[in-house]
Amino acid sequence: MNKKFITTLGSIILISTLVACNDSEETVYQMNDDSDEYIPGSLEEIIQDTEVIVKGKFTEFIKTENLIRTADDPTQPADELYAEGHFYDFEVTESLKGDVSDTILTAIGVSDTIPILSDNGEDLGEVVVEMIDYEEIDMDKEYVLLLQDSSYIEEGLYTGAWSAHVIEIEEDGSVEFNTKRMQGQLDSDLEVETEGDVTFINRVTEHRDDISVDVHQEYQVFDDYLGNADIDSISDLEEFISNN
Repeated sequence: MNKKFITTLGSIILISTLVACNDSEETVYQMNDDSDEYIPGSLEEIIQDTEVIVKGKFTEFIKTENLIRTADDPTQPADELYAEGHFYDFEVTESLKGDVSDTILTAIGVSDTIPILSDNGEDLGEVVVEMIDYEEIDMDKEYVLLLQDSSYIEEGLYTGAWSAHVIEIEEDGSVEFNTKRMQGQLDSDLEVETEGDVTFINRVTEHRDDISVDVHQEYQVFDDYLGNADIDSISDLEEFISNN
């Protein structure tokens, strides 16, 4: 089996052949994604860096949109790169920070489409990988959203202030971030590694359709921001936001 490793850095794809063995006619491409990202240090930092915080419910799915925009005109989607986002109407029952209307338009990131290239630059196709911080929206539940004004993309649009910007409120009033990589709520199938004070997870997504690809993605694990701030319920979170 031939194995090739592809590292994606933003929109740049670097390709090098690291392992080659011929025990199979099948070629499996191993893709390593080590993209940099913003990691907040605390819940206080998250709250202070967030423009708008609202509580309410998702009421209606509006459309699917490419979240990657052109640099010269952010109102237009990028032509060559694609990250699927779902746009929803969100009914605001309480504004915890900032002033917004009773209903806002917001976006949830769902998946990334990653192009695959051979050693000589040949386009081999593309694969779709679910975003690590995506959790399916439950229209019957209440949420707290940490948002920023993105009206430069579309009038009235608010998008996430950071990657894990959705906090789910359970029926008993408890709260948790919608993400697969937070201390205390890690998915059991993720490989966990620790380097000093930093914990990482490695996620492998296998594709065996038009092209055989294993996508290896490394992410830093988020601290238990709510637990570290002694927040167990929505009332605790509301008080914390009002004090920060």
